[in-house]
Amino acid sequence: AVDSLIYYNNGSAQSLFGIAGGDIFDVTMAGAVGAAVVTGLTNSRFQYINMGTAGGFFALLVNGQDKMQVYTVSAWYVDGTTTTVTGFDTADAIHINNFKNRVWLIEKDSFNAWYLPVSSIGGAAAALDLSGLFKLGGYLMAMANWTIDNAAGIDDYAAFITSEGEVALYKGTDPSSAN
Repeated sequence: AVDSLIYYNNGSAQSLFGIAGGDIFDVTMAGAVGAAVVTGLTNSRFQYINMGTAGGFFALLVNGQDKMQVYTVSAWYVDGTTTTVTGFDTADAIHINNFKNRVWLIEKDSFNAWYLPVSSIGGAAAALDLSGLFKLGGYLMAMANWTIDNAAGIDDYAAFITSEGEVALYKGTDPSSAN
């Protein structure tokens, strides 16, 4: 059984991958599925994003147990090889999002949302501790982008969602700045 489908689209190349039994399979073409392109993963339930940087276009996958998987038009990598996230173990990321050109990683069993430098899929991760915002306890489960069009124009927000159903909104562009 396939637990996750990953769609990669860099504008000129599209690929589809199925993840089952701890292995990633290229299922782009019709017909029989060939050998796995990635093997030995702990679990097959991934969250993913597509992210473009000056260095190329990537699919980034996390599942809360394995290091972040990285795909570019023709090859698979794992965090710590071609790209490296420092300050945070990507094996602890249960969710991934792209908000205002930053990769955000949600840490399992915590209220920490980690973010990477602008336009980067690696580098020093910094934590945004949201524990003081939620009254019902629990932990962060996901992050989503929310765009509101009102009389003042279009506003983009990051929505942080907890296991208890609470939501906190963030509007800024640089979480390291109080401004």
